[in-house]
Amino acid sequence: FQVSEVHGAAFLGARCCRAFRVLYSKKEPDATASVDECWNLIDSIIDSLGRGTLNSDETVGNAFSLALSIALSFDGNDAPLLDTRIYAGTTSVLTSLDTALRKYGNGDHTDEARASSLANAAGIVLAASTSAAGFVADNSTPNRNVGPARIQCVDALFSLIGSNAFRKDPEIALVAGEALSDYADAYGSDSVVWESALIDWPDTYSEDYANNLPPHQQVLYILLRREIMDSSPHKRTAVAPALLALVGRAARLANSDSKFTKRALVAEVINHLAEIQAAFISLLADPKSKQLSRESCCIGLAACQGIAQAVARAGAELKLSDELSDSLLRSFGQTTNFGGSAMMETRAQNTQRRQRNDQGSGVDDANSITEPFGIDTATEVGGAAGLGEAALGAYREMAASALALGRSDVLYALFLLSISHPVWFSPGSRDRYSASALLGEFSLIGSRTNSAEMREALRPHLSKLIPRMLRACHDPNKQTREQMNTLWLGVTGGGAESRSAITENLLPTIDILMEDASSKLWRARVGACGALAEVIVGRSWKELGGGGPILDDDDIFIKTSTFNTIAAVRLLRLWRVAMRALDDVRLSVRESGEALARSVRSLSIRLCDPSASLSTPANGIKLTLAEKQEAEAYSRSAASTCLGWLVKHGLNQPCAEAVGVCVSCLLGIVDVVQPVTLQPVLSELIGALLMAMSGLEPAALNYLQ
Repeated sequence: FQVSEVHGAAFLGARCCRAFRVLYSKKEPDATASVDECWNLIDSIIDSLGRGTLNSDETVGNAFSLALSIALSFDGNDAPLLDTRIYAGTTSVLTSLDTALRKYGNGDHTDEARASSLANAAGIVLAASTSAAGFVADNSTPNRNVGPARIQCVDALFSLIGSNAFRKDPEIALVAGEALSDYADAYGSDSVVWESALIDWPDTYSEDYANNLPPHQQVLYILLRREIMDSSPHKRTAVAPALLALVGRAARLANSDSKFTKRALVAEVINHLAEIQAAFISLLADPKSKQLSRESCCIGLAACQGIAQAVARAGAELKLSDELSDSLLRSFGQTTNFGGSAMMETRAQNTQRRQRNDQGSGVDDANSITEPFGIDTATEVGGAAGLGEAALGAYREMAASALALGRSDVLYALFLLSISHPVWFSPGSRDRYSASALLGEFSLIGSRTNSAEMREALRPHLSKLIPRMLRACHDPNKQTREQMNTLWLGVTGGGAESRSAITENLLPTIDILMEDASSKLWRARVGACGALAEVIVGRSWKELGGGGPILDDDDIFIKTSTFNTIAAVRLLRLWRVAMRALDDVRLSVRESGEALARSVRSLSIRLCDPSASLSTPANGIKLTLAEKQEAEAYSRSAASTCLGWLVKHGLNQPCAEAVGVCVSCLLGIVDVVQPVTLQPVLSELIGALLMAMSGLEPAALNYLQ
């Protein structure tokens, strides 16, 4: 056979199976011979499609998987009853899918594309066979053992989480999670009473207990009690996308109609919502989590909040949403000793982490001998599971921004705007994991269907968000920088829109960043200096606050409101911040301070240059006489302010690099400033330059003299 013929036969047979199943589900049961013959043919077709998934040819195997998805698909949320006459074919299909998933998900035949196609088919077959879940064949019908075959196929889906296929393509975990969510939510009417549904989960994981649970409980129980506890980091972090698929489905249902909060899967997720949120936070704090896992946690946390809000709108558990938000904000505490912080680990977790790190690492036995006596010879890395505080810096900044605004819902907006993995923007996932689907139409951003609308909703809060985001965009931790740069583009739009947003909030942004540049936290100083170096580029005297010069530099210590601070005060404060950063004890702060010092030097020279102030604007409109006079006055104010401070303080800095920057700036100002402005300070300037020159002479020259 040619491949096209195989494809045609598979899809034609699948369409016939679906058409007959849909038609028969709408009619009264009929036991005539012709109907029995049709069901026998359907059973044979389904069996053939199942065996076709094992074909070694990838194109043929994927075609049979897709055909199988069509044959057993159904409309609506609840799967129709599976006719007993196709139990044998369904059992064969489940067995074939189990074998194929284990073959192409792990081992020598690993094929991530094939495993993804098989997982999609398995989810639909498991959902369609829900009504036969309790059927166990006897000796007379051994080929109709649907119940045990379903358990084996579900276990094969779980084996994809953290599998070899996941190592090649992490998106396979999300696909497996979608399949498991199809299985868990195949039949969720609130009128159905599930066996063992009201029994509390045991403290320790039990395989027999898991196999006897209904689908909506089984999947959650295995994810939260077995998979997330696995010692393999690949297996553990792969739980995040799978758990997101389950919680995301529940959030979409709950926000689409309040009646779905009583649905079996949604109700089960609501019962364990606090534990699910804790699991997402734990995975977010895991140092082994990659981009897809971290972003799955962000979306999952937003989905948890969406479910809580849907429950509140339904009239029950009104405080659930606030409790989840408070718990999430506490998780990103400011110190590792903060109660409930995601960065705080227990002694047992500390011991487990070190045991995992020591396995196969060639570490000597000194630590294992001394640790029971309280003597620690290992290097302290801090944080949850070895995670330093910097790795959660981006999320801590988001939480701090939401806390400063007094709007916890802003945090979820920032979470959703910080994602950048291509899978979330693919046609299949764009609608399933959008803000409107997860948070509903009644939240701050839930009614916004795209990033542009979400940015517009956050615009009133930009004055407080911009300084924090800019500082985090220049954090010394690479992961934090990347995540916050993505968030910055999401919130401001990037390019000219970002520059415009900064300009609209320039003065409060500069003042807050200058305050952060003097923080006791060195990471905050690095980020603030780097942000200031970019923000002040190309700014005019009027944009910095306008006003006249400052001849008494003690005025810069007087605290004033943001909009009452003149440009001269702000410029001298920038010089003080730059000088302090150049003399910092931390190398990273000094490097960031060098960039800030260069920016402040360029800004000062530009502000003192009358020709720069009088240049024709970009729009081509010539300046009026009054505007020219104002520009000249601004340049004189800038020159008087800078010259006075640089001569008096700048050339007397204890740091040689700081003195070098001040000398370079002085020379630049002298080149461009008007003589009438330079004349009053000329005598002091010459003396100061001579003193500075002698102070900067190398030791070898002094020895020769």
